[in-house]
Amino acid sequence: MRCYLLFLIIVNFCVNAESEYFEVQGVEVKAEGPNSLIAKQKALLRASSLAFEKLVNSLLQRGSFAEKSIPNQQIQNCICDYSIKQEKFSDSVYKGKISYRFLKNKTLSLLRSYGAHTDMPNEESKIVKLIVYRKDFIHCTHELNKLKVMVEKFDDGKVIFSINARYIADFRRLHIKYAQLI
Repeated sequence: MRCYLLFLIIVNFCVNAESEYFEVQGVEVKAEGPNSLIAKQKALLRASSLAFEKLVNSLLQRGSFAEKSIPNQQIQNCICDYSIKQEKFSDSVYKGKISYRFLKNKTLSLLRSYGAHTDMPNEESKIVKLIVYRKDFIHCTHELNKLKVMVEKFDDGKVIFSINARYIADFRRLHIKYAQLI
């Protein structure tokens, strides 16, 4: 059981560290139209814009991107897929709760084309290797997952993993007793 749990943790880190998507969950929207089908179409367009706005706010530091009107078609090109969690219809009203997955590379390229300076790592970013005690690693699994670490070795009471140098300051805030650069 213990080995299975460790395997799941490692797989989780490998999958999330290599994610090709930005996820925005639970965008609530309401729209009206002459019928419920048109109302739903309006709601989906509105929700995609709201989701993109939410994503931009989470990616960029305040003031680093002057809000420019990005055409909805360009936003649509960045969407990989969406899922509707809840929806309600009436004759002319649609309400829904929708989650979106945006393609990471297309989204970052679009933002950069409008002059945004993202904090997201790119191909030129420096990657560093760290070694920590396995106990600390497991204790901070959730926080490390957010830092997009990539596990390389998980044995002998220690874990070796790669992390983007931009996240080192966030890593230092974690309650890890021993960490060494390799």
